[in-house]
Amino acid sequence: TETTYLGMPLEFWFTGPLGIPFHIWSFTMAVTGLIVGSFLNVVIHRMPLGMSVVTPGSHCPKCEYKIPLRLNLPIISWLWLRGKCANCSVSISPRYLAVEAFTGALFLLTWLKFGPTSPGMAWALCLPVYVPLVYYSLRPVMRGIVKVKAEVAAKKSAAAPPQQHPVP
Repeated sequence: TETTYLGMPLEFWFTGPLGIPFHIWSFTMAVTGLIVGSFLNVVIHRMPLGMSVVTPGSHCPKCEYKIPLRLNLPIISWLWLRGKCANCSVSISPRYLAVEAFTGALFLLTWLKFGPTSPGMAWALCLPVYVPLVYYSLRPVMRGIVKVKAEVAAKKSAAAPPQQHPVP
């Protein structure tokens, strides 16, 4: 029988580093990814606008309501507030939810694949750099899809015969 996985004894994978159970480390890595994803949303939103990614703190871009820590929890707050600002109820893009979930999943999968090895730590440090790059690369594609769908819908409505309403 095999007694090692990724060069580590099987006991290591059940107890984990520092004697902490493996599933606790898995949860910790996922939460760390969610937090990093939350910061990446700041980068994605502010950098194209030439704004600082450090100050001001998280706020609603419409009403500039300063988001308190209790409402700034990755994924949980977006779901709790149903994707709306707690102050002015303006819609918050689902992109925030997607970026946080994607980055959390990347961190968790990196941990599950590599564990606390040097390649695993390198991947965990490097992967977040690619999330905004992927977003900026896909944004024109997504806008193109939305534009084509809008054009098709406009052509369909123009080609459809006008509806006649019965006269009472």
